[in-house]
Amino acid sequence: MFVQLNILDDINIQIVTFPKLYNMLSSCSCYSDPSCVEPAGFYNYPNPALIDLAPGFFVDCYITEATLKSNLVSLYNQSWIDEFHTRILFDYYYPFNIRTSTLNFSLHSRYNITIPINIMMQKMMTESWDTCVNYSAYYQQCHPIECKYTYAIKYDLIYIITTIIGLFGGLVTILQLIIPRAVKLIRRCWFHRHRHPRVQVFLTIQVPQNN
Repeated sequence: MFVQLNILDDINIQIVTFPKLYNMLSSCSCYSDPSCVEPAGFYNYPNPALIDLAPGFFVDCYITEATLKSNLVSLYNQSWIDEFHTRILFDYYYPFNIRTSTLNFSLHSRYNITIPINIMMQKMMTESWDTCVNYSAYYQQCHPIECKYTYAIKYDLIYIITTIIGLFGGLVTILQLIIPRAVKLIRRCWFHRHRHPRVQVFLTIQVPQNN
């Protein structure tokens, strides 16, 4: 944002603000588009004139956004770092002999030198995750009263098939033991419920007597 002072008279002053423009070719304004971005560089003042660009660094409407869009390619170039010291008069304000060395390009890294900082931040700037479990040290440090853990095991197809067959085999065995006894019990109950009492018929025959 730029500020312009207009002196109207001895008492009144008009202050006018203008949004900063990025990328003069497309005239991107932070007023209408907060994602405006352009490469960072060195300028002469009071009349701003670009001297040299800073490879990998950007300026934006917001400092945080500009930092996340930048990369570390310049920090691998010793000549650029030395020029940066000269441009900002580092040795003049800090007369100590401080040597700034570049990042070691020969070291293996999962990140490319041109990868944006926001990508590295999303991955927590870690090269690799290594798991080291020490249960004895854990118990000595925390003294837990109870500890439970589970194993997540992925069974293969053969194990699943044999398990199903075993379940069916056990089910058949159980049915063979239960069904006959259940049928007998049902038949016995049905027989007792529908049984009729026997009726005994006695015939009496009277024989006439002769006088």
